[in-house]
Amino acid sequence: MTKKNASLFEESPEMVSNSSSSGVMGKVLLAVTGTLTVGSVALAIPFITPALRKICLPYVPATEKQIANVMKMCQARMKTGTSSRLADLGSGDGRVVSTVSL
Repeated sequence: MTKKNASLFEESPEMVSNSSSSGVMGKVLLAVTGTLTVGSVALAIPFITPALRKICLPYVPATEKQIANVMKMCQARMKTGTSSRLADLGSGDGRVVSTVSL
């Protein structure tokens, strides 16, 4: 190998420092991308897995008695002056929320 060709393969100190900083940035970018991917999958799994069930769960709306019980509870809390919040995690028809809001 000639002296001219050998100098092409030698790295200057500036090139070494640039390559090590870009290597660190590459690792940081890889870590951030991997973390975001794993987080996205972890958040999506609870929403995707019900669609993959072999047995579908039945739709069961709230009964009138259940709605009456919720109303009694809300009225009792209002009489004591305790403020509270209601979260309906039911079947999705909104009966409880619409009744309580009236």
